Amino acid sequence: LALTKSFIGYFADKPYITVLTTHFDHATVGEHIVNLQVRGLSGADFDRLYREIAHANRRERIEIIAKYTDYRLMQIDRLDQVPREALNIAKMLGVYPEIIDDAKRYLA
Repeated sequence: LALTKSFIGYFADKPYITVLTTHFDHATVGEHIVNLQVRGLSGADFDRLYREIAHANRRERIEIIAKYTDYRLMQIDRLDQVPREALNIAKMLGVYPEIIDDAKRYLA
């Protein structure tokens, strides 16, 4: 996170457009900085998605999730709008529940 914020700080006052991608929350705060994110699974039909995944192997699950993912970008005005889809996707891929539960502790 420190290095990411340093890159952002360095490029923030330069006379060119810079595009940085990261999974870090709260990395980009400041004047003249626009936060965009992939729409992800926000508009997905989760009942249908879970039905498709129920009998799929790991490779098929990845393909199904990709099919339901909306890769269009949307502007985020408030940092509390950042979604937490990684845990949902991890569950869909079959990550052990104890790992998911432990990850939730870090988000609290």
